Amino acid sequence: MKPCILSALLALPLLAQAAPPPDLFGDGSFRAEVPRPTLGQRYTRQHELVAYLQALAAAAPDRVRLLLYNRTEEGHPQPLLIVTSPANLARIEALKAANAKLSDPRLCTEAEAAALAKTQPVFLWLGYSVHGFEAGGSEAALAVAYRFAASTDPRVLEQLERVVLVMDVTQNPDGRERHLQSVTEALQGANPPDPQDAQNTGVWPGGRFNHRLFDLNRDWAAQTQGESRAKANVFREWNPQLAIDQHEMGPEMNPFFPPNPEPINGHIAKPFAKT
Repeated sequence: MKPCILSALLALPLLAQAAPPPDLFGDGSFRAEVPRPTLGQRYTRQHELVAYLQALAAAAPDRVRLLLYNRTEEGHPQPLLIVTSPANLARIEALKAANAKLSDPRLCTEAEAAALAKTQPVFLWLGYSVHGFEAGGSEAALAVAYRFAASTDPRVLEQLERVVLVMDVTQNPDGRERHLQSVTEALQGANPPDPQDAQNTGVWPGGRFNHRLFDLNRDWAAQTQGESRAKANVFREWNPQLAIDQHEMGPEMNPFFPPNPEPINGHIAKPFAKT
């Protein structure tokens, strides 16, 4: 996978009102019939986000398929966006079925797996804004979707032949909408640089949590929330080889550094050793 597939995973400023951003979509030309999202001046509300994805899918049906995989307790739809090359999209169900076989050693011999790995595109899962107050994730998702739906760059077209993007655009729309509403209520024209200003922090309970005030990023294994169960079901349906969960960090927070913890849940029993 070439590096530029990840170069479009953009992080927008945390501030509600920022200076006009530079070109968010990179160099190159784009198909004129595909609508470009308006980003960087204010947050995109959930209904606007869904409307844009519908317009994107309608304008680029050769590369984009829009699915609805869940509706939250507050009634917000959770869209799943599939973006890939026209050839891949035309046979997406067959590719998905082959990928499901490839993911299950009970159904796929080692020789079959090797053959499929040579012919199958990579399935890449991109998840955004599981913490609703990290609202820039879903904004970045719109930039990524537009770039791969509209670009005519030969490098992008080559990537789309080899990759199926599966985009979970808003993992926590209830929390995100709560956060955006608090930002709207606190607007005073110019956005203050103080990170503790109401425009930048929100009010309790904030947007981190879902409708039931549960942190969905702590629910991947327990599966207590409807959003988590729906996401797990659709995740197992597509069986991605690589999953990237997009988060935001504040300017005063420390990034992650090695050594990393082992990616093993100690509460889950280890598989039986081979005899």
